[in-house]
Amino acid sequence: MPRVSIRKVSVDEDEEVFDSLHSIYEKAYPQGTSPRRLRSSIEDPYWEQFIAELEHEDGTKKALGSGQVRYDSVGDRVTGAELTGAAVLPQVQGKGIGSGLFSSMLKNARQKSEGPIYTKATADPGAQAIAGKHGFLPSGLELNSFSAASNHAESSILMMDPASLIDRKPEIYTTPSSEEFVESYMETEIGEVLDRSTELLDPPKMKQTGYITEVIDGEFFTSDYGIETQFASPEIPHGWITRRPGAGTIDDIFDSREYRNSKHQSFTVNMNAPDPASAIDYLIDEGYSITGYQPDYTINPSPVAPESVEDFIADTVTVEKVPDSLSLEVTKPVADWAETCIPELEVVEREENYSIRK
Repeated sequence: MPRVSIRKVSVDEDEEVFDSLHSIYEKAYPQGTSPRRLRSSIEDPYWEQFIAELEHEDGTKKALGSGQVRYDSVGDRVTGAELTGAAVLPQVQGKGIGSGLFSSMLKNARQKSEGPIYTKATADPGAQAIAGKHGFLPSGLELNSFSAASNHAESSILMMDPASLIDRKPEIYTTPSSEEFVESYMETEIGEVLDRSTELLDPPKMKQTGYITEVIDGEFFTSDYGIETQFASPEIPHGWITRRPGAGTIDDIFDSREYRNSKHQSFTVNMNAPDPASAIDYLIDEGYSITGYQPDYTINPSPVAPESVEDFIADTVTVEKVPDSLSLEVTKPVADWAETCIPELEVVEREENYSIRK
């Protein structure tokens, strides 16, 4: 009798396996990855690919679904893991294959990661429900999150594995614009696990000096200081602008050609350092909103001495512009989180799930 098995893909697989994976992703993400890119990803020691296959009695196999684990690292230490790129053939969805893939990926991630395990579930209640079934809790909306699988920015729900959060008690710096969000977040299930203390800053007028602006096109790069900007446009599918000690301002980012021409824009801000945390007031004055909180995030994956790993772990918030056309289908736990943390959004109960609107 045919049976479904789930395994990790190795780099020396036959081309047929990579063609099958590509076929799955092509149906789920038309703008997504290629067989060559899939093989290249698997060669990365901080990336794992999983495949669900239907095995027939004669030994033939048919690929049904796939998923990926991307590991955060500092030096040779694995500091976090993202479960991502889940895709199941449409004709076999709803049969437990997605949940089985998630379970296998989570098991591997828990064995390797010293830090938090998270997923950015698509704006699909089914994907959110799978993460929730495995104990993951909502932690934010990421309305302009870049997906390596789809190769473009899309809306997603940040969900965290509370069991994987590390025993860290950093100070959270808030401002008049961020205080309410942080206090509300700490009252949610995931916030109660963190048990953070906060300090209210009295920020100066924010025309932010003391940073350089650096543009990275199409490469993963994060700021070792505290503010990262994502953007995506037809000309540049994805890029980052990071600010470091030196010279320049947030206004330089706003004025840059890449940012002005971009369709999707968001900032990631380190809340464990007063300088970047104080910049939130300026961003909110410019029409941005806080939409998510990611604890224990690896803010710079560049190789450094392992003993300094703690310098690169921080609680961050996502700050972005909420489009007037926002409409997300979500599960009840996600709707409850949004209602608590982002009260300006409207939560509407549907027949089976909920809708979040501006």
